[in-house]
Amino acid sequence: MSIITDGRLQRLWADAQQHPEWATTRLWGHIFNRLVFTESKWVVSSQQPPTHQPGELRRVGLIVEEIDSCADTVGTLLFVEAKRAGASPRDITEVEYQAFTAACAYYVETGIKRLWIMTCVGSRARLWIFDEKSTYLIPYVPLGDGLAAIDEYLEISTHGTTLIEGLKFCKTHMRPPNDLLERTSASPRPVNATLPSSWHDNEVTIVDSQRRS
Repeated sequence: MSIITDGRLQRLWADAQQHPEWATTRLWGHIFNRLVFTESKWVVSSQQPPTHQPGELRRVGLIVEEIDSCADTVGTLLFVEAKRAGASPRDITEVEYQAFTAACAYYVETGIKRLWIMTCVGSRARLWIFDEKSTYLIPYVPLGDGLAAIDEYLEISTHGTTLIEGLKFCKTHMRPPNDLLERTSASPRPVNATLPSSWHDNEVTIVDSQRRS
């Protein structure tokens, strides 16, 4: 079912069909703030670094964090990476790998072993699980096993409520639970993935070496 229920969402959706990544990020930022992460403890930020290391140049499209009432504890719930509508399979491979490398970097810095991931292509999106024991992203919504497969991304004008339900499950489960990992397995890591020029994947090698040790 569609979640486009007013003129504002219709305009944001339309802009995301014809403009670059900024329109995709704007659309999903609005959805997060108005439909999902509406409580004050949630902070949705754009263009944030995946780590707090000095000199970090990488930026994640959107990050959802939970900050407690005393502002003492900050926990990252979700990393979101985005591409424009009509992105090629090569571009979708890049955005999925970019999200994976961000999760690896966060794990290396914090030791947090699981994280929710979302990749967006315009008004289509897919939810994933990062687990430090898995070689790549684990599909969550929808399950499927395709990589860079736009047909496995859910469009909010037809399947938006399914995505919202998935996000609300993430919201109530700060870390992906064990039973989800028992139902599905990680997708194979692509061998031809590239990254934007400002990105690196050094932490992927670190995570791989820890997994094999």
